[in-house]
Amino acid sequence: ISKIIKKTQKLVKNQKKSSENLILRKERSVLLNKLNTFSLSFQSSREKYESEIQTLNDVIQQLEDSLKTMTIKYELSKKQIDEQIL
Repeated sequence: ISKIIKKTQKLVKNQKKSSENLILRKERSVLLNKLNTFSLSFQSSREKYESEIQTLNDVIQQLEDSLKTMTIKYELSKKQIDEQIL
């Protein structure tokens, strides 16, 4: 009878470990899915950020070019006015 009790206890212990392992595997699977979801979301946000930065850099470049053009026109106009005054 003692042997049967020990075998039964061992089987119960193994069954409990198997159940715990199954629970851990399910949790791991859920966590991996969440990680993949967050990773995709992060990648999408990163690409959007880079795109917005590029757009802003383009706008800055256009504004700088416009400022240079305006400065050149201003200097030219100023020179013409000075020449007419003299």
